[in-house]
Amino acid sequence: MNQPQDESNRFHRDYYTSHQLGEAGTWLEKPNSSVLDVGRLLLSRANVRALDLGAGVGRNSIPFVKLFDTSKVMCDCVEILPEAVEILRTNAASAGVANQINPICSNAADYQIASGVYDMIMAMSVLEHAYTVATIDDGMQRIQEGTNANGFNCLSIATDLRETDGETGQPLEPLIQANLSEAACRTLLSTRYAHWDIQRLDFSNFKDAFMRDGKRIEWTATYCLFVAQKVK
Repeated sequence: MNQPQDESNRFHRDYYTSHQLGEAGTWLEKPNSSVLDVGRLLLSRANVRALDLGAGVGRNSIPFVKLFDTSKVMCDCVEILPEAVEILRTNAASAGVANQINPICSNAADYQIASGVYDMIMAMSVLEHAYTVATIDDGMQRIQEGTNANGFNCLSIATDLRETDGETGQPLEPLIQANLSEAACRTLLSTRYAHWDIQRLDFSNFKDAFMRDGKRIEWTATYCLFVAQKVK
C-alpha cells in the first residue's frame, strides 16, 4: 500500500469503530438515495445479484437488499478492512439480512469481478481510493464487464479534493490516490460509458472536517454521482 491508501484505511477504521450504522449526524446515517432508486428499478427481476465495492459496514448494501423479498437477492460486499467486515456481519444479522450479505475482505482493486454476473454494481467513494489516475479507467472497465445485460452501475467519486490545516489554513497534500478534476472525471465517465444509457451525471460541492493525528483537517471536494444502465 501507499500513504494515501494507508491513511484512508486508518481514517475509515477509526470512523467505523467510533460511529454506528444509522447514527444521526454522520455519513452512515442514510444510504445514498441513488442506490435505492436503482434497487427499485430491479424489483421486478426474478433474482438480483449485486456487488458493493468498498462496502464498509453496510451503509448502502443493507438498505439495498432490504428492498427485496429476501429469497431473490444477494449482495457481495467487498471491503478492505477486516474490522469493517466484522461490523458488516453484525449489522446484517441485526437487520435480518445475514443470508443476503456476503462479506469479502479484499482491496476493491484486487478483487476479481466475475464477468456478466451482476444486476447492480455500486462503488461509492471507493474508486478514487483504490485506484490511481492511471488505473481508474481500468477499474471502471472491470466494473462494466461484471455487469449483466440491462444491469446498472452506481458510482460516486470525489473530485478536486483539497485539504487544509484547520488551524493555519496551510494547504496539505490530499491523501487520495486519484484526485481527478471535475472536468477529467466528466470526460472519463462520458467516454467509458459512451455506449451505456447514462441516467445521472451530477456534481455537487461538499465540505467536511475531521481530526488526524490530533490536528483538525478541513477539506472540500466536488462529488460526482453517476448512474448508468448497460445496453444490450
